[in-house]
Amino acid sequence: MVKVIPAILAENFESAKKQAEVLNSFKELIDWVQIDVEDGKFVPYQSWKDPQEAKLLFGDINIEVHLMVRDPLEEAKGWDKIAKRLIFHTEALNLAQDFPEILKFSLESGAQIALALNPETQAEILFPYLEALDLVVVMGVNPGKAGQKFQEKVLAKIKTLKSKFPSLEIEVDGGINLETGKKALSFGADILVSHSFIFNSKDPKEAFELLSKI
Repeated sequence: MVKVIPAILAENFESAKKQAEVLNSFKELIDWVQIDVEDGKFVPYQSWKDPQEAKLLFGDINIEVHLMVRDPLEEAKGWDKIAKRLIFHTEALNLAQDFPEILKFSLESGAQIALALNPETQAEILFPYLEALDLVVVMGVNPGKAGQKFQEKVLAKIKTLKSKFPSLEIEVDGGINLETGKKALSFGADILVSHSFIFNSKDPKEAFELLSKI
């Protein structure tokens, strides 16, 4: 079975609650949920982002938090109590300066750490840091807006990362459907993240299961 993580992208609590209700209707199939956090600065959109409400909504499902924000180290402090994994965007960091602080944060909070790469960011920038990471997230779209078309140029990046670091887990986020998910897996992806394909489906559970069986 393919590892599939539904992504929550919500403007407000009511929207997040509706999405959570959908997922909780088949939560026995779900190991992880991703919460997208947007600050209106790093991306031109602002999302609901309340850690305590998130804990109430998702119970014992593992939570990863995708920090699409200008100051991820500061924003992470509100999520470290509930998130099992924190995703920091490479483009929002000075890696040489900030990476020791990220590692310290991981040790203190117990959260897994992942770095995300926008479509235009080259894989090589992460090579000095990959052995210390739990995961790398390759963005298939520019972060921020749901429903964008998958950029196939990122497939080469997935292949580069997997060939250089075979044991590295690679998560692909953005524009994922049955066709693009299959391509991403064939180039070395391990985990697929999906929002639109699942939540815009007439049957979200079926959509989740179809992705899981690619």
